[in-house]
Parts: sequence; C-alpha cells; structure tokens
Amino acid sequence: MRIVAFLVTAALLGSLFSASAAELSFSEQATVLQGAHKLQEATLRSDARTVADLTSPLIARLGVPVEAIQSMTQAAMKQFAAMGLLIDRSEFGTPGSVYAANGVEACFIPYRHEIHTATRRGRSIGYLIALRDRPDTEWKFLDSAMFRSRPELLGRLLPGLPSDAKIPDNRNEFDD
Repeated sequence: MRIVAFLVTAALLGSLFSASAAELSFSEQATVLQGAHKLQEATLRSDARTVADLTSPLIARLGVPVEAIQSMTQAAMKQFAAMGLLIDRSEFGTPGSVYAANGVEACFIPYRHEIHTATRRGRSIGYLIALRDRPDTEWKFLDSAMFRSRPELLGRLLPGLPSDAKIPDNRNEFDD
C-alpha cells in the first residue's frame, strides 16, 4: 500500500514539474521557425507593418502601447539605416521548451546575426521570444535586444517564468 501511495505521489509531483516546460513537436518547431523567418525577412525589407503585425501585444506590459509598435519599428529601421548597419548572415537555432508564464506560452529561439557597419564588424547573439496565449493561436514575437541593457524587463514581461527556464545568451560582440 505504501508503495502504491509513493508511486502516485511521485507521478503527481512529476506531472507538476513537467507542466512548467513542454517540448515542441517537430511540426510546431517548424511553425515557430517559419514565423521567426517571416519576422526577419520583414525586418530586412524594412516592412514595419509586417514587423508590427508579428510583434507580441505583450509588449504593452513593458509600457509600450501596441498602437505605437509600427511607428517605433519605422524609427528603429531608419536609425539602423543611418548607422549603415547591415546583417550579412543570420541563423536561428532550435526553438527551446515552451514555458507557461502568467497565462501565456513562451518559447525562446536562439539566433546569431553577423553584422557590420562601415567601421565595425560583429555578431548579435540573442533570441526571439515566441509568445501565444492559447495553443490554437498564432505565435507572436519579441526580440531579446530590448533586454540587453535592462534584463529585469524579462521578469516584467513574463512574471511566473520558471526560474529554471533555459534562456539563451543575449549579447553583442564586436571585432576590434
């Protein structure tokens, strides 16, 4: 009888811990990566409307009005163009686990962009956060670049994110 109680308890605890993170199927990974590539292509084309459409409305948790996303995206693209910032090569890694965090599902997709300006070369190593509020809704995205100087914003965006969530690196590196 004690063995049965132990097994039931172990099974319940196991399901509690595994509920905080789930793996995406290959099909779901392909869907997430397709959205990430669509966002990247829109960014490279300076298509602020598509970028805004693919941006998660959860950005409002950070004090950014959803209505301002398109104009902010256009301003950022103009700034990148003025700096002469170009992406030479870009690749996405395998989407990570899906975490339940305060009513949304979050998945981290690592990326590496080889970048240059007229005077410098480097890499942007970061991640996209794919977000959705229900399994049957479309994934929307946020770029980790906004968290580089203020990493505490990730906690505001995703309160309840498990402390053991695997978050990819997030930094810029420049060649000297």
